[in-house]
Amino acid sequence: MKNILFGFKTTIILLSIVVIAIISATFIESAAGTESAWGIVYHAKWFELVLFLLTINIVGSMFLFRSFSWKKISVPLFHLAFVLIMVGAFFTRYTGKEGSVYIREGEKTNIVLTADNKQIELPFDLYLENFELERYPGSQSPSSYSSYVKVEDAGKGKNFDYHIYMNHILKYRGWRFFQTSYDQDEKGTFLTA
Repeated sequence: MKNILFGFKTTIILLSIVVIAIISATFIESAAGTESAWGIVYHAKWFELVLFLLTINIVGSMFLFRSFSWKKISVPLFHLAFVLIMVGAFFTRYTGKEGSVYIREGEKTNIVLTADNKQIELPFDLYLENFELERYPGSQSPSSYSSYVKVEDAGKGKNFDYHIYMNHILKYRGWRFFQTSYDQDEKGTFLTA
């Protein structure tokens, strides 16, 4: 049993599933939006189970097979780093708050609406200066979209501009905001927090 659960072949299979899932999520996000990718892959119980099994596999193989030498510290540190990343992801998923922020051009908000329909008031405002949508040449299909926001934090005396777009996340005061969707009239944005 331990050869199956903690074996190298199992590691390769689980890693392959994770890689295929992440690649699939990228295509899903491009075709159907960020919320779809999160719903189908990243927040799915099956993906969570695969990551859990992979973590157990790595921990078990470290201690049961002793496939490394403590004299070569880089190998156990690599395994330990992966385990710490997975533990951190677990705590973020189950103790962190996630929601959405909706803003129209020329307006500001400090409200995050969570999945349980609760509102969280941010200690700062997000002002949407401009929303931009680019399309593929000769097509109506969106190629990218982004939000130009201003962070207005009276409590800290800070005001600054920020450009939010795919893989360019606004990180401020323990919150992360990334581009999720937009209004059909291209005058409003949805950010995930």
